Amino acid sequence: VPAGSRMAQEGYAWLQRNLQGEEGERRLERARRFVSIARELGVDPAPLAIAWCLRNPNVSTVILGASRVEQLQQNLVAPQLVTRFDADTWRQIEATTA
Repeated sequence: VPAGSRMAQEGYAWLQRNLQGEEGERRLERARRFVSIARELGVDPAPLAIAWCLRNPNVSTVILGASRVEQLQQNLVAPQLVTRFDADTWRQIEATTA
């Protein structure tokens, strides 16, 4: 758990429990695949995840969970990513989360 991350803070034991066991390992593996494809595309995973949410027609609002100015600045790239990639790339991104 990275120092300074939410998961390292007091009161987030529930989050740590979500990443334990077989189901937790499956979640982590999906996250690893997502990070890998983000790196292949040359983008940070957080704004790519936000862009993925923005593309979902069933999502009306995306809330940024930034706790530092640097995170907010990084996340504000997300709207540009929505149109940066073609449908095939988005299908590939989607497949990493399955």
